[in-house]
Amino acid sequence: MNGSAPSIVIIGGGIAGLSAGIFARANGFDTTILEKHTILGGECTGWDRKGYHVDGCIHWLVGTKEGTPMNDLWKSVGALDGVQIHHPETFLTFEHESGTVPIYRDLGRLRKAWLDLSPGDADAIGKFVSTVEQMGAFEMETAKPIDMMSLFEKARYMISMKDAGAVLKRYGTVGLAEYAERFRHPAIRAM
Repeated sequence: MNGSAPSIVIIGGGIAGLSAGIFARANGFDTTILEKHTILGGECTGWDRKGYHVDGCIHWLVGTKEGTPMNDLWKSVGALDGVQIHHPETFLTFEHESGTVPIYRDLGRLRKAWLDLSPGDADAIGKFVSTVEQMGAFEMETAKPIDMMSLFEKARYMISMKDAGAVLKRYGTVGLAEYAERFRHPAIRAM
């Protein structure tokens, strides 16, 4: 390359494109980011139209828990600088003619609320909560891509995926409608 730095063009100025640009620059690349919108940020932006603010941004963000690899990644690219993270008690509450189904962050509270709503679904609710707990224990690797890991690093990562792998094997081909059939209560099924 005639002694010049390698260059890279990144299409899209959302969080992925901006992060790629930051890491490319940190690794010596001349970096160009192309974005079709007049502002950067992708799904993390909002806009004003006819006197109304439209917030098209994400409604939840993986990696807000301190000390996790994803949180460290967000911090390394400055995505959380000056951002106050709000952890609501519920992710959402589903209103149905047959009942209200809250999705609490606290899985014990979720289990109790769902069992209060539908005691006949105890087995399905227990399996659902157990599955969420299994997936919640999995931490996404962010330090390096799998193809750049040593054999030891890959083995350690695969071991850490044990529970998540079992969940994916069990439910990987099950659609939402099929999964919902496991519940008896119409509000839980409709959610």
